[in-house]
Amino acid sequence: MSRRILDSTVICLLSLCLGVKGWTHGDNCPSSKWNVMCRPCCEYQLIECRCPSKGSRVGYTVPCCRNAVDQCDPCIYHPGCSLFENCRTCHNGTWKANDDFFVNGKFCRTCRQGWSGGDCRIPTIRTTACALPERPANGYLEPVYGPEKELVFVNYQCYPPFILTGIQQRTCLPNGTWSGTIPSCVKDQTGPVQCAPLPKLLHGYHRPAGNREKVEFFCKNSYILSGNHRSTCLPNGSWSSRPPTCLRACREPKVSELVRQSVVKSPPLPRYSMHDVLSAGFLPLSLDKEDRPDTSFPPGVHPVHTSIQYKCASSLYRHTGSSRRTCLKTSRWSGQHVSCSPECGRLQLPATQWPWHVAVYIRSAPDGTGGSSTSQQRSVLGQQGASSWYLACSGALVAQRSVLVAAHCVAEPGGQRPLHPAQVKVVTGKQYQGSRNHHLRVSDVVIHPDFNWDSDVAVLKLQDKAKISRFVLPVCLPRVQGGEVTAAEAYTSRWTLPDAHHDLSRDTPPSQTRPVQLTDVAQCQRAFPQSGWLSDDTLCVASEPAGIPGITVLPDPSGWQLLGLESSIYTHDHTVLTNIGNFLDWIKENMK
Repeated sequence: MSRRILDSTVICLLSLCLGVKGWTHGDNCPSSKWNVMCRPCCEYQLIECRCPSKGSRVGYTVPCCRNAVDQCDPCIYHPGCSLFENCRTCHNGTWKANDDFFVNGKFCRTCRQGWSGGDCRIPTIRTTACALPERPANGYLEPVYGPEKELVFVNYQCYPPFILTGIQQRTCLPNGTWSGTIPSCVKDQTGPVQCAPLPKLLHGYHRPAGNREKVEFFCKNSYILSGNHRSTCLPNGSWSSRPPTCLRACREPKVSELVRQSVVKSPPLPRYSMHDVLSAGFLPLSLDKEDRPDTSFPPGVHPVHTSIQYKCASSLYRHTGSSRRTCLKTSRWSGQHVSCSPECGRLQLPATQWPWHVAVYIRSAPDGTGGSSTSQQRSVLGQQGASSWYLACSGALVAQRSVLVAAHCVAEPGGQRPLHPAQVKVVTGKQYQGSRNHHLRVSDVVIHPDFNWDSDVAVLKLQDKAKISRFVLPVCLPRVQGGEVTAAEAYTSRWTLPDAHHDLSRDTPPSQTRPVQLTDVAQCQRAFPQSGWLSDDTLCVASEPAGIPGITVLPDPSGWQLLGLESSIYTHDHTVLTNIGNFLDWIKENMK
């Protein structure tokens, strides 16, 4: 491949002094041979080396493309600085994008002893073979053989803590003798062995870790360290591990145990075939394992372009956030945080019980006082004179840690102050026979600040999270604050007290759900002639009174919605409800 002078509009000199890493110029590559290497990009990378004998700076340029971690990935298999390993004095590349000297094999001006040719790859013909030389005391040698199984040269090494004094490599001369003299291995009398300075960590840095014999590696923002975080200077003058690399990657987002995730690896970028490489005149090079860069990622870290798919662990939960997120070059994930919460208002048909209907119990004092319970409720305690629990109200499970209940059920007798949380507990799944019910402790009782018959609502914050199953699910809250109720029929669930001669600790009160009719304002006002008992915050249903207040729900296409809580105001055929839709903002604020 001959050198060509490109048009001034496409030439870009790659200057090491200016620190330029590459040159991009679309598909306008210097020649047809370069074109086959540069599809679909045309970027170049400098390979800077030192001539082995005199240490003079030499180098050349190779074509490359950006890979998945935004590095310049060479389009060719190139031998790097090993080109010059047998040179005594070296030719230098042009440092331009059309550098072709290494393709033509003219790397060396003169070769080291024992080698010949423009690339110093041809062993000098020997007339006499060399015998294996003597090994040094406290050391050993590593022979290197040629293609005809003849000794070419030997490398000397010392056992720790000895260090090598003299030449490290000797070459077999044509007359059958060895160059140089045998080195010796001696103990280091000058103090600790000094390791060679570590190269600069691209996109990162290193600093001493406690003492000068240990260093610690760090990466800049948006980069992840791949490899060992620390390295130690060993007694033989080498480092305990290869320097790590800083790669663009993302740490896996944290999700709850309710979320299931699966990692989708990024598709590999297209690479050039061996035919393309060989047709351009380049020789393949296989790197030793220890020379390959470490691109492994620690657990929980993913390379750029990796995607994670999310779904909920159970069909009883609904998914919020992005179902698929991708690691971007900024080391951030696309999309929104993923979470799974119980799906509200879901009813398994055919349904005989309502999974959001819970029982609210109050602890009574030995004197029989405890909450705003009725005489009918206390008559079934069966434990007069001893502290015990009695069923006070129906509650509506609206979240795993929140229950709505009529405020008069959890207020102190004759007042508006809430009961202490230790005096209240919630039982879920009690409407089912067997061991499906769970007792949940209460952490806080929040009564509406304007508690009255038309704002008879309270929030119970649960200390224990409700266990979601097809028997225990939350009901949906109204979608908007103050929405108009247009339905004519709803469903009310109540607990029916057992016979007065039975103890609640042994008998499970049955849960009854019946359809009820919502009455118009005029009919309700006739049923409640007293002024002030009805307002815009109340609803009126035609139903018989019950000893234990219940909850009323409405069917909705998006899931069953809580309509109201039965208050303490009722007649023989009508009951007043607190309209939950008018208190939606207050409820959501106090569920946090």
